[in-house]
Amino acid sequence: MARKPRIEFAGACYHVLNRGNYRRDLFETAGAAQAFVDCLGETCERMGWQVHAYCLLRNHYHFGAGDAARKFSERCALVAEHVRQSLQSLSR
Repeated sequence: MARKPRIEFAGACYHVLNRGNYRRDLFETAGAAQAFVDCLGETCERMGWQVHAYCLLRNHYHFGAGDAARKFSERCALVAEHVRQSLQSLSR
C-alpha cells in the first residue's frame, strides 16, 4: 500500500527514510557511508535544505531536513537518484 501524499509547505521540516531493496545493505563499507554523507551535504547545499539530523544504518538511512520552498518530495527523488548513482560508482 502506498503511503499518503506528503503535505508540503514552505518552512516545513520533513523526516526522510529510505531502505535498500529487500532490506539489503546500502552501506557495505565505511567509505560508502561517508560518500553518502558527502552526497547528502552537497545536495542539501544545492537544494537549499537545512539538515537537522541524520542516521545511517547498514540497510537504510533517516534524515530530518527543512526546506524553504515547496516540491520537497520531487527533490527527495533527485537526492535518492544521486545517492544511488554515487554508491554504484563506488562498487565498480
